[in-house]
Amino acid sequence: MNTILKNDKVQIQKIADIFFEHLGIPTDVFIRIATEFTNEFNLGTDFNSKLEEEWLKFDVNNLKGFESISFKDKEWFGIDIPVTLTSDSKTKEEKKLMIISMDPLREKSEKYNPRSITLNTPFTIHKNVKNNYNQHIINLVEKGFEIYLTDAYKLFYIRDDKTKSNADPVFQKNEIHKNILLAEIKEFGPEIILCLGKDSLNAMATIGEFKPLSLCMTPLEVQRHSYVYENIPIFAAPH
Repeated sequence: MNTILKNDKVQIQKIADIFFEHLGIPTDVFIRIATEFTNEFNLGTDFNSKLEEEWLKFDVNNLKGFESISFKDKEWFGIDIPVTLTSDSKTKEEKKLMIISMDPLREKSEKYNPRSITLNTPFTIHKNVKNNYNQHIINLVEKGFEIYLTDAYKLFYIRDDKTKSNADPVFQKNEIHKNILLAEIKEFGPEIILCLGKDSLNAMATIGEFKPLSLCMTPLEVQRHSYVYENIPIFAAPH
């Protein structure tokens, strides 16, 4: 049994429609990029350099949903494409788990123009990068979960070369993050939601209208009864 990125054209199209509606990312480009990430994970192919060059020409000022934020003093933008991980040999019905990370964190890079928006997947999982998260995620797939992996904040940037977007109150309160999450939940239809870190939990607390408790001091059984949205149990763990 192997873990693969799910190549569901219908689902990819629907997520592309969500990102176009809320962020203004061209649907055809989103689909091509999602397909490239899928092939990179499943087949070991390299990302299409021409497609990357085409995307890097996308002006951050053309993004929808961030009209209240000026991008003049901001750099090192990032957006993650959500992915779905599943097994290539289903022996039983998989339980649908949605994992919400914090944001598409980026580092400074000599390879890219700091004004470009670089694309990735959460935890760079499409490249099978070895880190503290990806192997645990793959282990969950092997235990019978289909996993939709996404971010609570849909954009990342650094302001004035020091302040990250996740520390910007105006950015945090932007309704776009909640609206996209709601659309993703509706599309994927998770049976369980796992929030990694307080920002993800706070996002779901706003949606589910519950009070978030301590990440480290709240037992799973308490979380099961305290955190819920549309009858979906929500759990949280430190990021």
